[in-house]
Amino acid sequence: MVNFKFIFLKYIKKIFHVINKRIKFDDKGKGNSIEWGKNFYYDKIFVTFNGNNNHITIGNNCRFMQTNHLYVQGDGNIIEIGNNVSFDQNVGVLAADGTKVTIGDGCMFAEGVRIRTSDQHPIYDCDSNMVVNASKDVKIGNNVWLGAYVIINKGVTIKNDCVVGIGSIVTKDVDSNCIAVGIPARIIKNNIYWKNEE
Repeated sequence: MVNFKFIFLKYIKKIFHVINKRIKFDDKGKGNSIEWGKNFYYDKIFVTFNGNNNHITIGNNCRFMQTNHLYVQGDGNIIEIGNNVSFDQNVGVLAADGTKVTIGDGCMFAEGVRIRTSDQHPIYDCDSNMVVNASKDVKIGNNVWLGAYVIINKGVTIKNDCVVGIGSIVTKDVDSNCIAVGIPARIIKNNIYWKNEE
């Protein structure tokens, strides 16, 4: 695994701009790191650390097509991407406020997919002044296929071997071996599995 600690990021950014213009690091904090495994193919990636002590891990044999975005806001966030994961163009993953995004092995995300652990702006209860939209982890299991422009909202768990249809907004957990579609997404078929046969 390649591991770039914060102490190297400022220097590495300059190297990539000369040698490898396909990765753009924007590191606005301290103690941030990114690492990836073997056979990582990518066209263009924007990685933003807007905080401290954050970590991104990308597994083996992953493919990120065209332009994709990994964005971290706040401190102590984690984005963890498994092995054999493919992103089509313009996939965006956001982790904020000390949360974690977990993406399992063998997942396939189509164009425009968005995964968010946070709304990025707090909403308060008028009486208690308590935040009512707290950030929450997102967990996506193994072999999950997200169709184009799917949005996965904070707090959602999608279990193994699921398919989420084009344009769906997922606000609640999805059990394993299901097809979910709609706004908000609902399960329309159980007891399925799929294969990436490209």
